[in-house]
This record gives sequence, C-alpha cells and structure tokens, in this order.
Amino acid sequence: MRDEQGAEEKRRRGGRVLLAGVALAILALAAWSGRGWVSSWFASSYEGSVSILTIDEPDETRLNRAFEQARLTTQTDAKLTIQDADSHFRHATVTVTAPTAAQAIAAAKALSDSMTTAFGDGGPGHISTEARRVADPLPNGASETSLAAFAFGAPLAGLIALVLILRGWPGFSQDLPRGSGLLAGTSAALAVAIVLLPGWAVMALFGVSFFAALAGKIVYNARLAETTALWPSARGRIVRSGMRTARRSGTDAPRVGNVPSIEYVYDVGGVEYRGHRIRAGDIIPDSAEATAAPDRYRVGREGPVYYNPVDPKDAVLEQGAPLRTTTAYAGAAATLLIGAAAVVFFMRIGDVIALLQPYFPEGAVVQGALFFGAAGLLALVILVSDYRQASAAARWPKAQGTVIASVAEAHKQLAHGSGSGGSAVTMWSPVVEFGYSVAGNNYHSARIAFGPAVSGSKEWAEAVVARYPKGLNIVVSYNPTNPAIAVLEPRVAFKWLSLAIVAGLFGAAVFFSGIWRLG
Repeated sequence: MRDEQGAEEKRRRGGRVLLAGVALAILALAAWSGRGWVSSWFASSYEGSVSILTIDEPDETRLNRAFEQARLTTQTDAKLTIQDADSHFRHATVTVTAPTAAQAIAAAKALSDSMTTAFGDGGPGHISTEARRVADPLPNGASETSLAAFAFGAPLAGLIALVLILRGWPGFSQDLPRGSGLLAGTSAALAVAIVLLPGWAVMALFGVSFFAALAGKIVYNARLAETTALWPSARGRIVRSGMRTARRSGTDAPRVGNVPSIEYVYDVGGVEYRGHRIRAGDIIPDSAEATAAPDRYRVGREGPVYYNPVDPKDAVLEQGAPLRTTTAYAGAAATLLIGAAAVVFFMRIGDVIALLQPYFPEGAVVQGALFFGAAGLLALVILVSDYRQASAAARWPKAQGTVIASVAEAHKQLAHGSGSGGSAVTMWSPVVEFGYSVAGNNYHSARIAFGPAVSGSKEWAEAVVARYPKGLNIVVSYNPTNPAIAVLEPRVAFKWLSLAIVAGLFGAAVFFSGIWRLG
C-alpha cells in the first residue's frame, strides 16, 4: 500500500513538473515567434512602400518628373529607387516615412494615386502602381534592445522548459505504453521545427524522416538487445507452438503473412507467468526466422526464460547479443548518412543537372531522362526478380491446401487528372486466402501469382475469385527452404503489361535524353 502511494505521489509530482515545462515551452515558442512583432511596439517611425511598373517608357525622366510632382503635391517624405530597366519596361519602388503605421500606409496610397495622375498627364504610356497595405517599423535603440531580449530570452526559456520536461516525464509516464515518450518528443520537435525553421529546412526534415525512423528502429532494437542481455533467467516450458496469421490492411489490398505463435510458462518467486515473445524486437512475417521458430520451440521443451527483474511479466526466450550492438549503431549511422545524401542530392538537383547537361545533346531535358531512366531501371529489376521467383516456384514441392476466404475487396485510391479533380475512386482487388500444412505446421497465404498487385474493376476482381471459391481443395507450391512462402499459380501475372511499362519508361528516357536528335 505504501509503495502504491509513493508511486502515485511520484506520478503527480512528475505531472506537475511536466506541465510546468510544457507551459514554459509554449511561452518560449510564442516569444520567439512574436519577437519582431513585440519590438515593433517601440518603433518611433514606419515605412510604407509603393511598387511601380512602367511599360514602353524608354527613359527615366518622365518617371522622375511624375515622382517629384506627386511628392510636392502630397507633401510627403519619400524616396524613389529604380530597380531594373530595359527598352520596354522598368521596375521602381517608392518608400514613404511617417510617425505611425496608419499614416505611412495612407501617405503611400496618396503618393501612388498622385504619381498615376502625374504620369498620365505627361503623355501616352502605361504606369502601374500598387501601395502596400502594411507598413514596416524602422528600428531604433528601444526596438533593437527588445528584439535582442526576446532573441536571447526565448531560447533560454526553451532550454529550461526542456530540463523540466525531462525531469517530469519519467515519473509521469510510468503507466504509459512503451515508446510514448519517443512519439511525444518527435511530435513536439516537428511542431517546433515548422514554426522556427525556414521552409527548405522543414522539407529537408520531411525528406530524411524515413531514414531517421529506420535508424531509430535499428537503435531501439539494439538497446532492447542490450537490456535483455542483462536479465536473469528462470526455468520455463513451451506449452504452445505453431504459426498464426498476421494481416495488414490499408488503402491497398490486404496482405496475409505468417508469424510464430509460441507460448511458454515460467516461475519467478513462486508466481507462474506466461510469455509470448521470442526475442526483443519484431520478427518479420514469412521470414526464415519466423518459419524455423516452431521447430526450434516444440511443445514440452524446457529451457531458460529471461525475464525483466523490474517487471517479471516481461520476458523473452532469447537474449540479445551485446557484441552486435556496435554493428547496429554503425548501420543506423550509415542509414542517416544515406538519407542526408539523398536529401542533399534532391535539394541540389539543379546543380547536378547543370553538371550533366554538357554530356547530353542540345535540347535534351536532363531531369526527364534521369527520372524515367531510374524508374525504368527499377521496374526492370522488379520484373526480373518476379521472373526468377516464378521460375524457381515452378520446381517447388506441392502441398494440399484449402481456400479459406475468397472475396473481391474494395479500397479507395486517389484519382488524378483533369476529370477526377483528385477525388477518391473505388478499386477492387481479388483476395484469395488459403491454408496449407507442411511438416505438421499450418500456414496461411494470399499470393495468387508473382508480379505487381493490381487493382481494377469489380467485374475483373470477381472473375478472379470465382476460380477459387471458399472451401475449394487446391494444390499449393511452397518454398522448401521457407514453407511460409507459397503461391497458387507459379507464374508472373500481367507480364505483358509489366514489359510494356518497362519499355515505355525507357522510351521516355531516350526521348528526353535527345539521343534521337543525333541521327
């Protein structure tokens, strides 16, 4: 009871510290974002501006004359700056200074109207003037001091807020799911980045986010392996061993895979616990590791179970390998470097194109050639891989199976084009799930053939599933080295369509490269 009260008090204390840190972080973010606005309160003068464009006016005399006449007419403290000019047009800017923002805006508007009138009185020609609807504060000693105070004070407050959050989170998050701290920190960092960083930096962060998530997963699993390597062991016994079906649904057609289903019992301090985890980290469905698990952990086998001394309900059958964590960290660093290199490449794509342009014929669209060439190469690699798998599957052993489910499933896809307006359309995919048994282990799969997962009309999907009604006895080809991988038809689906796509992509690359011009 006393321990529970102590834990509750620690949770409350952590929550108060965390709340104070979050509130201070919000204030720091608001102070940083509004530093320019606050400093403008101390400004003693403001500047309005007028954008000017003249067409078919070869010299500057008429423009200068119209400006001087308007300045005298409106009695305004103003300055004319001609920015660029050629034989047909010129751009210019007029700036107006006044004690208040409203006076600067009004003076700029009056000067704009007066210049338009004076220029028109000077003869034929066209002038376009536009007065800005806002005025910029001109800096002085007081405004610069306030700006500096906010510029230095806001980051300092942000650091204090970070310290408070780090101190309060461990006590507050005792009952939260694992990984919630990482999720909260990532969300907060993304929100701060959008407010503080320039647009190009935010886009770069989004670009590298996939690689960062992959690197984080590698590091997370490595840390789990390090942790479980220190756990004590207890004697355990396997009470269930087999495979179970793992399904993943989304906007695409559902996928079916096989993962090991292992259950074991173990005793810690006279209390019996049940566990399901084989090791720290996830096991990839249909992988060789997943397929081999039921044979390695058969029912009745006894051996060590490694449990968390803080929470004995958390246990694994296999400890981590600390000696491999160095490799894992190196892999995470390499992943981040590859992501950063990819982002830099795409952000400097203009320089890359300029570097390659001399090696292409005149008139070539280098970016088009690179894009379609890379896409064609990727599509060709995928097609060759599918052909190799289909060729190998034709020699795989067979097993008797049964169709468990056979339906045409609908899912939404975004339609692009002038007619669709980017709306979602309904596509249909044939989903044929079948079960089979190899060496006493049951498996499920939904692979009809190799090749791309294609969606189409409802009629087409229903025609496919009609060949495999529910309950039909079938012959399944399975991979002898990994029985979790199986196929109903050992062939490549839509092979001619895939070949046409590859040919079309390479054809587009040749067209944009300009090679055909050399003939």
